Amino acid sequence: MSWYSFIGIASHELKTPATSIHAYSQLLYEELAATPDKQSAELVMKLSEQVARLTRLTKDLLDVTRIGQGRENLKKEPLDLMKIIMEAVEELQITTDIRLAIAEHPSLPPVAGNQDRLRQVMINLLSNAIKYSPGTHEIIIRPEAGNGKVSISIQDFGVGISKDSLGKIFDRYYRLDDGGAAGYPGVGLGLYISSEIVRQHGGEIKVNSEKNKGSIFTVSLPVNDY
Repeated sequence: MSWYSFIGIASHELKTPATSIHAYSQLLYEELAATPDKQSAELVMKLSEQVARLTRLTKDLLDVTRIGQGRENLKKEPLDLMKIIMEAVEELQITTDIRLAIAEHPSLPPVAGNQDRLRQVMINLLSNAIKYSPGTHEIIIRPEAGNGKVSISIQDFGVGISKDSLGKIFDRYYRLDDGGAAGYPGVGLGLYISSEIVRQHGGEIKVNSEKNKGSIFTVSLPVNDY
């Protein structure tokens, strides 16, 4: 059995019980939250958060196995990236005090893409920007179109990335361990998966960064004529 097959089987078997445990823990929290026993409610909330992390990790490992085995067959359709961006911002804004600011709201030409996967890319990039920007007040999203491409840039003002790490940031399982980025949770799959999804859409993802000044991740996708 290959490594990918083993990870795929193990992740698949973990997915269902992890999802069930998460659902049951949320129900238990709701019941306890309505009682005077606030300490127990807080403990169950912490349990739910950890199970949610396990569920996300399981999903990431399944994505990695599909990519590694060439089984990621994306069903594509004409998409409005502006709508996907706005939905991702709305979902994540309620989780953070950092303002997620869309600099402009241009009318973007459609791209041929898979809505769920491109939404996953936006969620990953925005979540990373939030995670690595403690103490900052704003993250800026800039949608643009030109030269047959649609580009989405996400700029944070957080811990930044060293020059030594920039060339490895999209590698599978690579985690930042330099300076201020050390100690953040994660296993180094989000950016790898995002870069592979963008590549499978015929696009590219780039990063510019400076330590302690922040990073700009830019996703570019080709415009298709329908």
